Amino acid sequence: MKLLLILLAVVCGTHSLSSQIIDDFADNDLTVNPEWYGDISDFSTNELGQLQLHATSAGSSAIFLPIPFTGDNLTYSLDCFLDFSPSDNNVLTLFVELDTTDLTIANGYAIQLGQSGNQDPLEFIQLINGEITVLGSGEHQYTDNPAFRLQVHHIGNQWTISSDSLPFDQRFTTELQTTAPLLPNQANYFGIMCSFTSTRTDKFRFDNLAITHANLYDSAPTIVGVEISAPDELIAEFSEILDQQSAENPQNYKIMPAVAQVIQATLLADPTLVQLTLNEDLPAGEYTIIVEGIKDQSGHDTISQLRFANTGATQLNPYDVVINEIFDDPTPSIGLPDAEYLELLVRKDGLNLSQLELTIGSKSVNLPDLALREGDYIALYDLNDREKFTEIENSIGVIDLPTLVNSGNQLQLTRSDGLLIHTIAYDDNWYRDRRKADGGWSLEQINPDYSCAIAENWTASVSLAGGTPGYKNATYDPQGEISNFQIQNIVPLDSITIRVSTNRSLLQTLQSDQFSISGGPQVQSVITGGGNHTEIILVLTQPLLRGNSYKLSISGISDCHGNPLEETTHEILIPEPAMAGDIVINEVLFDPYPGGEDFVELYNRSSKALLLSSLRLTNTENSTSVQIKAPILVSPGNYVVVTPDPSDLRRRYPVDHPERLIESDLPALPNEGGNITLFVTRNSRTEIIDAFDYSSDLHYSLLKETEGVSLERISPEAATQTSENWHSAAASRGFATPGEVNSQFYFQMNTSQQWQLNPRTFSPDGDGFDDYLLINYSDLKPGVIVHIKIFDAAGRLIRYLVNNQTVGTHGFFQWDGATDAGKKAPIGIYTLYIQSFNDSGEVELIKENCVVAARLN
Repeated sequence: MKLLLILLAVVCGTHSLSSQIIDDFADNDLTVNPEWYGDISDFSTNELGQLQLHATSAGSSAIFLPIPFTGDNLTYSLDCFLDFSPSDNNVLTLFVELDTTDLTIANGYAIQLGQSGNQDPLEFIQLINGEITVLGSGEHQYTDNPAFRLQVHHIGNQWTISSDSLPFDQRFTTELQTTAPLLPNQANYFGIMCSFTSTRTDKFRFDNLAITHANLYDSAPTIVGVEISAPDELIAEFSEILDQQSAENPQNYKIMPAVAQVIQATLLADPTLVQLTLNEDLPAGEYTIIVEGIKDQSGHDTISQLRFANTGATQLNPYDVVINEIFDDPTPSIGLPDAEYLELLVRKDGLNLSQLELTIGSKSVNLPDLALREGDYIALYDLNDREKFTEIENSIGVIDLPTLVNSGNQLQLTRSDGLLIHTIAYDDNWYRDRRKADGGWSLEQINPDYSCAIAENWTASVSLAGGTPGYKNATYDPQGEISNFQIQNIVPLDSITIRVSTNRSLLQTLQSDQFSISGGPQVQSVITGGGNHTEIILVLTQPLLRGNSYKLSISGISDCHGNPLEETTHEILIPEPAMAGDIVINEVLFDPYPGGEDFVELYNRSSKALLLSSLRLTNTENSTSVQIKAPILVSPGNYVVVTPDPSDLRRRYPVDHPERLIESDLPALPNEGGNITLFVTRNSRTEIIDAFDYSSDLHYSLLKETEGVSLERISPEAATQTSENWHSAAASRGFATPGEVNSQFYFQMNTSQQWQLNPRTFSPDGDGFDDYLLINYSDLKPGVIVHIKIFDAAGRLIRYLVNNQTVGTHGFFQWDGATDAGKKAPIGIYTLYIQSFNDSGEVELIKENCVVAARLN
């Protein structure tokens, strides 16, 4: 636990130096806490919170960490994941106790993995003026994607190198023990060096670095932090575990100036923390706490003091302050200041703005001193823009406020001890209006009580000025519809890692016993991640096996406001590569209502689980191409809808399964017509999965207005490029069915007849029930040419439906009830003359009757 409000530490008595370095790499920043040097741009944090190599080409990348410890009693520990088989061209080298980062003249030691041939043990090497000498080799062979926890212990001239394999249960095996002469210079650096070929530029991963000096308690304890937990209560943090008797003696604590006295001291469950109860409330101001006579468990006695400040602010907890409005693109201005701002909403009394640190992207800034009240709206702007905000009452300038990225960014509010208060990762699609996304309008949160709801709780401002800095949002709606908390998708990232995606931000620390897999391995560890904290990463004890059936049960999970998720069970599907025809274009909206968005619905007609993020969409007529960004699985027989704004579809059309609506860009889809091609890239080759040349001419010919009306596929089994396989969505279903079974869906039945009408009685009224006549054919000989004419009861030709068209062995034609004159056929009986002949001269004439019906009012 790290504590707040420390201004200056003054330590008296025996000097104590920090005795441990820990880096779990979760902050994705190698420049601070701790600060690394070297090729840091070649490394970044992946979605598992691991440090991963991301080099641009073959070579070597090395990073180094200064070691502040003196002495030689040190232990190093690091988790290593190599997604390849080590070789003499792909080598991992871990440096310990180097005296310089210049490897050509360095003195120190290293553990190296990677040799020629099939033998790949750990090697312990020594560097003297850059020259390498192998001091010993381990017994274990590291081949085929090794994952291991390495531990190196050095005391005097004795070295012990041990390793632990997954699931990292601290069952270390000694690799080698040896002696080595002491080096001439004091050790200064730990280092990681990856040497790699062009195919291994991202195959090195690391986690959980710990460098520990063994003499943790060789000095007296010191007070290192103070938190004001209540007006009459402090929490004091010490540098090490305390002796309970001395720690709980209130006479050992004094506060200067003496405006309050410690009347009770209680050692907490964390034995480095002491709760101090005062005889009265502590007024705002600066203080010094003096501790004397407090011992550690080794009996070391201390005199220590620490200056701290009471700003008068109460304890800041998650969501007490939330990001409420974002103005990232002020040009062109329509009434707002021509400068960026970020608005905060205060949801608790007694806070101070200085309790917060704001991070935009990778840059952080401390916020200025300002007393806050519940319900305050505070617009933050860069101090250099103060003249532009003179008319905005509830605003304050911030020195060096980081720039907001127009296309989106990660925003975080944290407490001074690192506790996350609020975070969002916004993007342009949240505007739901491309015109407003181009600049001059702010993004507003709709309902602050649903801050966990992410994108669906944000939209473009409707204020005439373009935004509402310092005031209640123009889009505020406490009754707005928000989706229920639910699991959206479960995707195995690899054989031992599963990602669970939700539609709400998560805040709680999750435990492995909240997840269980029937018929499979146990969950070893749980990580909450994603830009909006909507993802859960599960690391398993054993690999999932392809072909096996697994079910994941989830219980006890709540969103960031404490709303629980009902206990639920989901099938775990292992993704397989999509091949041509596995997933097809099933519905398209290319001419949306004004202000609306296009969508493309896909249907998985295969028996495989398919990973959506492996697919791309393009319009081959204008060469625009986009990757479907959502890393979700589409299960067999399921639908998924790709659209820039799922919330727009939910407002305009009946949507029973909002989890099937996926936010992603689309290629440009002109209203008059174009192409949609679904494809994958494998081994630098493009493989087309499905393609559709759409046109407004495919709409129901008697439909007067097609704006906002989708084209629906009639049968997923029939050819995509057959015009008869598409029809306008039914009016009774709202003119579109995103994520649902199409209103015009037809299940083609097996039949022994070569020609069959279905249904023989149809009503072309757009109600979604028997809106068209299908003329099915099957088992025809190759190369057959077809004519179909339709006559009314008086024998008059009203529609020449098919004229001299070559057909395949099976398929269907569609009659929507329109005549050649472009009018709707009257109610009555009609006769179809179907003439077919092949290249052998065989001619067949079939006569079938049908009925055009209508509702009787």
